[in-house]
Amino acid sequence: MLKKIILYGLLLALGLFLVTMIFVPSIDDFALDNPLWNGMSFFRGYFRAKAISIHDVQGLHGGSIVFIIGPSKEFTRKEADILADYVRNGGILVIADDFGPSNRLLEYMGLKIRINGSLLADPLFKYRSMYFPQITVGARNNTRIYYDYGSFLIAQGGGACIGHSSSFSYIDTNMNGLRDQNEPYGPFCTIYVEHQGNGVIYIISDSSIFINSMITVGDNLDFIKDIVDRGDVYVVTDKWVMSPYTILRNNLAYMVSVLFTTSLRYPVAILASILAYSTGKYLYRILVGKKSFYSLGRERAIERVIALHPDWDPKILRKLAEEVESYE
Repeated sequence: MLKKIILYGLLLALGLFLVTMIFVPSIDDFALDNPLWNGMSFFRGYFRAKAISIHDVQGLHGGSIVFIIGPSKEFTRKEADILADYVRNGGILVIADDFGPSNRLLEYMGLKIRINGSLLADPLFKYRSMYFPQITVGARNNTRIYYDYGSFLIAQGGGACIGHSSSFSYIDTNMNGLRDQNEPYGPFCTIYVEHQGNGVIYIISDSSIFINSMITVGDNLDFIKDIVDRGDVYVVTDKWVMSPYTILRNNLAYMVSVLFTTSLRYPVAILASILAYSTGKYLYRILVGKKSFYSLGRERAIERVIALHPDWDPKILRKLAEEVESYE
């Protein structure tokens, strides 16, 4: 009896754990399933974005769009070669970075542009705070997006700056909230585009325009729509430092996908059916079977049986009851 209680208790705990993994999303920065202010669930839902690793970008066709947003891990030369081939073959690559982890990638790809990493501020043209500066995009400056603690670009390549901060913006190098004499002032290049082969590369000096709390501010969403236009959207997720919960959740999702989308789904279905039957039978015996007999108490139950069969031996009935209970 005790062993069965422990077994079914463990199964129940496992079930609750799986339900938690399914319904409680990640809260990591930029996570596609994170519905909080720092996640990108809105971006995923609006553009039907799918997660991808850099290695898997090799299998994409031209016309798709790959986003690298807020990377926190270093890039390798091999990864840069994969992305460069993807662009040359007609892909669109968008790199959005605040403080420079992507500079090594830009170097490996042969691009003469760098993310400075210093904090961009604008005391006049802003959203809520001077550290949420307004950026104008396009030749007519008719698109206005807003950064969230972003930076600026040092552009020396053969492409073009299509986004600029205002002439009132400056670089708050010491982050004291004041424009000091030695701090450079704008306008600064903030969004850069360059054509390579049959594809296009966008460099954006802020990653936060894609998160839930900023994507609908100003013309941020319209700006992203102009980039996406058409084609499948992918977000590189293997360049983020993930929390243990997110890693576990992603691995579980992968395991479930393998179990239910391959030939393994047949034995899994059989095993699940057997387990469900066994659990249901056990619960029925506890909730229904015992209630009809033992809920009255052993002696009262035996008295009722003897009343129906006076010639039966009470000692034998008690012995049978003890043996039945020992198997429960």
